[in-house]
Amino acid sequence: MKNTLIVLRKLFELQFIENNAESFWLSSNKVLNNLKVNIIIYSFLLLFAMLFTVYMYMEIYKNSYAIERILGVTHRSASRYLLIPLYIFTTIGIGLSSYFGYQTAIKNSKKILEEILGKLPCSLDFSINIKFIFPIFLTIAGVFVIQSLLMVLRLKNRSLLEFFRNKNKENEMKGKKLAVVDFDITDSEFSIESLTDVLSSDDLSINVGKGKEAIKGYGKKHIFRSILTTTLMVVVTGLLVGTLTWLINVIELNKDFIDKTISKTTIFGKIEYVGEAKFSFKGDIPEVILDKILKTGLVEDYFAFVDNEYSEINIDRSGIIETIQKDVSKIAYYERYLFMTVLASNKELNSDNGIKLSGVEDQSIIDKFNSYTLTQDEIPILASTVAMDTYNLKIGDKVSLKDAGLNYPDVYGTIVGTFETYGLPTYDVYCKQQFLIPRNKVFETFIFPLEAVRLIVRNGINYVKIDLIFDKEKNKELYYNREEILNQVAKTNSGESTGFKLVIYGEKLTETIRPLEKNLELLSIIYPIILVLSLLIGVALPYLLILRRSEELSIMRVLGVKEVEIKGYVFGESLLLIIVGEIIAIAVINVVTFKSGIYPIWKYLLIIVGYLLASIIGILVSLKNVLYKKPLEMLHVKE
Repeated sequence: MKNTLIVLRKLFELQFIENNAESFWLSSNKVLNNLKVNIIIYSFLLLFAMLFTVYMYMEIYKNSYAIERILGVTHRSASRYLLIPLYIFTTIGIGLSSYFGYQTAIKNSKKILEEILGKLPCSLDFSINIKFIFPIFLTIAGVFVIQSLLMVLRLKNRSLLEFFRNKNKENEMKGKKLAVVDFDITDSEFSIESLTDVLSSDDLSINVGKGKEAIKGYGKKHIFRSILTTTLMVVVTGLLVGTLTWLINVIELNKDFIDKTISKTTIFGKIEYVGEAKFSFKGDIPEVILDKILKTGLVEDYFAFVDNEYSEINIDRSGIIETIQKDVSKIAYYERYLFMTVLASNKELNSDNGIKLSGVEDQSIIDKFNSYTLTQDEIPILASTVAMDTYNLKIGDKVSLKDAGLNYPDVYGTIVGTFETYGLPTYDVYCKQQFLIPRNKVFETFIFPLEAVRLIVRNGINYVKIDLIFDKEKNKELYYNREEILNQVAKTNSGESTGFKLVIYGEKLTETIRPLEKNLELLSIIYPIILVLSLLIGVALPYLLILRRSEELSIMRVLGVKEVEIKGYVFGESLLLIIVGEIIAIAVINVVTFKSGIYPIWKYLLIIVGYLLASIIGILVSLKNVLYKKPLEMLHVKE
């Protein structure tokens, strides 16, 4: 058989070639699912950004609201003037950012899939179901409106003069440099007797009635604030920790899916010659190339096929030697071309992964051929029926093939049987049956044992076909060390061979893994950002909430509660709420991801401990700032 090899280029390359429709749709679903994940992550970031925006907006424009109220504008009108610009610009900002963010996500998803398939099918739907978007939109809008209305209601309940009290107090402090002394109930000169002397019974009854009303109002306000603070601390902690643990679970789930896909996939491959163009009657893949691949330990099994064409055949008929040579230059166009082909492989004949023969009359002939060893004197060979007719051969004749003009000793094989046609095994995912050579294409062909071919060629076997099956247990090493394997093949030069290509066929592998790896890269960028934001919020949230309780803590100090006890009370309460929020978040995430079977406990613990430490920092800093001030300085009496 002639082999004409045409050079493609003088380069060495490692190619992964997969074209599997089922795996493409599987990977496209993974990409679209990760698109939804990115939308949810964006929604969380947008929600936190909006909460911060509303807070800062109200703090900046609260004095404008107070001025309008002082000038006689009603609360409803002043609130409308305050909220309408916020709603308008927020809607525009959210709309534009969502539109461009969605378009960018769609563009990147299409780019990932186009890298796999080249051209996307029209049936691939990138639209997101309204049932998925609407709850997210409703949640964000609801939280935004509720927070803005609560902050406006808070402005309404404040005294109008209180808006400007802090600035006036700062000016007085700068001008007069007054020092506020701490008020200690034990050092006070007031006594119960002096109070009874100053106050009459009528005044006392009036003051007691007003005091009851004030205490009742303060109690309601304190209860509402406690409920709001508790809920806010637990909910925000749960959302942040839940988001981080959910992201970790998504990342680990993708990694686990990639590992399982790699380890459970049967990967096929082959070695091809891509060196300089040359006309050859034998294979161009030297055995040294195969040895280098086998030394990697990644190959589980292989099929190596020899297809050598010679120009001289010697026939020994009971001691009478007949030599037939062919000279291509002397063959007329009307004369039939004679073949002198030798086939061999490393597998047994008629085995599941070896050369399959048809037309063999006796199975014992195949057994005799497969059991050959170098210690045997007689080399069993099989001849095609065409060769038997062309060269007038019969069973028992001895045949030797070699290149004319060479002085190598003749290596004779004894014809023990005949065959009509043969088939080659297919080591790839595209063909499920043996490649059968048509009968009219099987010419003068002889099948030798591979070890006997080594005696003929002398200077090493050259293969025309090498198919590989890689070890599943080492698929991960194969997939992530492609370049190293390429170098082991590419650095080998043998004779006129200047380069070889290792082609690897992976069923449902690269099409599935590549988009997931792209999404893992995206998540590896998003996760640290959300982690940093969560830790910052973990510091800021307890800090701000404790500052809001400065009035309550001042009253406790005035009533004689020790500073250490206040610290322990506030610290324990805040820490308990944070731990409750974390436990709820972990429980919800575990319920949601129960079917996945992925539980990265250590990473969960790192998130929990990290957020807890950030919150402790916020609590301690806030307590230091609150307790550093004098009690009377923190008590604000409304005008």
